[in-house]
Amino acid sequence: FAITHQDRVNRLILFNSGAYTNPWLKDIGDGWIKAGKTRNGELYYKTTIPVIYSAKYYEEKIEWMRNREKVLLPIFSNEVFLDAMERLTRSAESFDTRERLCELNLPVLIVTADQDGLTPKKDQEYLYKNIKNSKWVIIPEVGHASMYENPVMFTTLITGFFLIKDIEYKI
Repeated sequence: FAITHQDRVNRLILFNSGAYTNPWLKDIGDGWIKAGKTRNGELYYKTTIPVIYSAKYYEEKIEWMRNREKVLLPIFSNEVFLDAMERLTRSAESFDTRERLCELNLPVLIVTADQDGLTPKKDQEYLYKNIKNSKWVIIPEVGHASMYENPVMFTTLITGFFLIKDIEYKI
């Protein structure tokens, strides 16, 4: 969207993003879909959720994680939800913007979760090297769900990047 409709986008933040869906990520998605097809909410939870958090956070917040599991199990057992997640996962399989990244001509903030088990740091580095006007920030010791693990940093990056008047300062 941002590449095609740059007239509608002033700035862009990419959290834990890649330029394309690589075979490794596709296989992870296939595993999620297979777990979803069982209609076993616990299996779907155990397949999808632990990997989105850093190991440190997961262990330190194990009571919160167990409570979250109780909340999510009925949702993860719902066939309407699981079918929607399959469609969402399948829709990302052909995602590939590598050839068009050079067309992006607006300020972009790329944010990496240091312990992301879904989107490796190298994927954001690729974005940084291939998008002009980009800045790259790494949040240490967090997984893919950085908004839970470090909400202050997460919201500070968003509000700071979008609310700052000037992107460049001349000294």
